[in-house]
Amino acid sequence: SGSPTEPLPEVDPGAAAQIQYTSGTTGCPKGAIIHHRGFTNNARYVAAQLQIAPGEIVVNPMPLFHTAGSGCLTLAPMQMQATQVLMPLFDPALLLALNDSERGTILAGVPAMLYAALAHPQAMINCNAAIFVNSRDVVVVDAHSKPSAAAALLRRPAT
Repeated sequence: SGSPTEPLPEVDPGAAAQIQYTSGTTGCPKGAIIHHRGFTNNARYVAAQLQIAPGEIVVNPMPLFHTAGSGCLTLAPMQMQATQVLMPLFDPALLLALNDSERGTILAGVPAMLYAALAHPQAMINCNAAIFVNSRDVVVVDAHSKPSAAAALLRRPAT
């Protein structure tokens, strides 16, 4: 850490930023090198897809060892001058509680996490955030939403 007046170091966009280890879904498990340019470009894409605006509050349930947690849902809010709320671990009740206490405006995560949050008994109480399930479906949940309407949208066939 440095002082606020200390200049940031020069970073080559093509230099390696991180090595993510894959499970081998498409072949043998391996370390995939993620470059600075790819990391930041992916984060900009995610910011655009989630429509993150300056001042938004993004609740991030993803683990930081996952590329979505350490890259997309960390750098995207930072690039858009939004606030990020990190979770120590995923728990649907904690996700909803943090969203409520921190006044979250966007909850983003993998579909299994968001489905678990929507299925939780507290999901429709004091929730003011847009929940993004995938690039085709956006579920806006507020105090006046009905769980059945959210569930119907989640089951909507892809177009």
